[in-house]
Amino acid sequence: MQPARTSTLDHFQAVAEGVFVALTPISTVGPAEIAFVKAQARSVVRRRARLCLHRSSYDRLHDMVIALDMATYLRPHRHADKSETFHIIEGSASVVIFDDNGRIERVIAVGGEKGQRLYRLDEPQYHTLVIQSEMLVIHEVTNGPFAPGATDYAAFAPAENDTAKANAYLRDLRERLQTFSQGPAVPRR
Repeated sequence: MQPARTSTLDHFQAVAEGVFVALTPISTVGPAEIAFVKAQARSVVRRRARLCLHRSSYDRLHDMVIALDMATYLRPHRHADKSETFHIIEGSASVVIFDDNGRIERVIAVGGEKGQRLYRLDEPQYHTLVIQSEMLVIHEVTNGPFAPGATDYAAFAPAENDTAKANAYLRDLRERLQTFSQGPAVPRR
């Protein structure tokens, strides 16, 4: 039995910090790949890493295994012409859905012992993930191609590269989640 590789994977190629793309038409993810993507997430500035199972940003379907450290800040955003589905592999988080002004509309617990295992968003609503465990590992599926600049980032939340404001916003959001009452889901019209 081979030991888990944590520094390189021969069937993925690094294309950016924390982003690795499949080199082969058949991709598999097992313990070695999970350990690798978690180690990468711990070592990069943005505190997240991904294994892209698709081989091109132009592919019509994007499959990714993503590891997110608890310190990860994902600026609330929405996608006009995309759906996204998360399947929780390991860890727990809160999916937070906002209105256009930044008020929390809904919180979906994912992972852990009692959280949902699968989540899909099929409307352009502002959303983010707040990681509750030390590390969250998800399988995300979304439609491609990837178009830089197509994501609509919320004006009510700071940019990810403004570290001080982003950290303050994430702390505030964690506090808001403590007092948010889940209540029944209400369909949007």
